Amino acid sequence: MIRDAIDLSRTDLGNAGIAAVCGSIFARVAMGNFVDNFGPRYGISLCIGLTAPAVFCIGLSTNAAGFIVSRLFIGFSLATFVACQFWCTSMFTTRIVGSANAFAAGWGNMGGGFTHFIMPLIFDGIRGSGVQPFTAWRWAFFVPAAFQTVLTVCTLAFAQDMPDGQYKDLRATGAMVKPMGWPVWKAALFNYRTWVMTLTYGYCFGVELVSCVFHCLVVF
Repeated sequence: MIRDAIDLSRTDLGNAGIAAVCGSIFARVAMGNFVDNFGPRYGISLCIGLTAPAVFCIGLSTNAAGFIVSRLFIGFSLATFVACQFWCTSMFTTRIVGSANAFAAGWGNMGGGFTHFIMPLIFDGIRGSGVQPFTAWRWAFFVPAAFQTVLTVCTLAFAQDMPDGQYKDLRATGAMVKPMGWPVWKAALFNYRTWVMTLTYGYCFGVELVSCVFHCLVVF
């Protein structure tokens, strides 16, 4: 429906998939330093709050360029993975932190899978109310964008960075020291464990990117 509405080609769909993954790579690298400095609560809020307009805008796209740019910025929201894993690691003891991280990460991936079923149902519901199909798919995107906006407000209002409190309060009392910029990056870059994980995750993410593009070209 989206392809026909704004006349997307196979190349456009492939580029949109690449844009989304590339956006997530950039955002995830930046998010690591962000949560070190400002905490996971602001990290997740930044991701879902600032990408909500992109979800709204994809419903307003009228050509391939608008669709691809929207997908690029929506890809930034995948940096919530970094903030989420950081948050779980900070909140749970070593006895259960692995299970907590696995559950949180798995639940997030499952949400991505459920979206393939839920969004068509939302579209069908809007279309069933009498809205034309070429308009209904646009309205359908307003639903997750609205949820993102609500969750941003709830996270900022009710969530907590650490078991002992917020980053700001902990630093004010001296219980936590704010990390310096370059020394933190240097410690990460020159630790061999970072590169082991970078290579393994890079191969995994590379396969995901290729499969995403292949899926677009074959299915569409």
